[in-house]
Amino acid sequence: LAEVRKFTDAGIQQMASKNYVAAIASFEKARALAPELDFTLNNLAVAYANLGSQEASNKDFAQSQQHLQQAADIYKKLRMKDMEKQA
Repeated sequence: LAEVRKFTDAGIQQMASKNYVAAIASFEKARALAPELDFTLNNLAVAYANLGSQEASNKDFAQSQQHLQQAADIYKKLRMKDMEKQA
């Protein structure tokens, strides 16, 4: 889990610097190492949502829509996992 933490910490720092593309890459690396960790998926969704919002403000609506949809898809996966745990 040390590698997962390294990539997660890097992604959080990159998001704080509004470098969402780099944050997404870091969170994807963390997810590849530990796909079962919900916080990794959540961080990835937040990064995609922030990137989509940033693109919308720059009038790049096609890219914005794609990245916001990716965030929504990840949140949907997390919700499904929560429902399965409760069942």
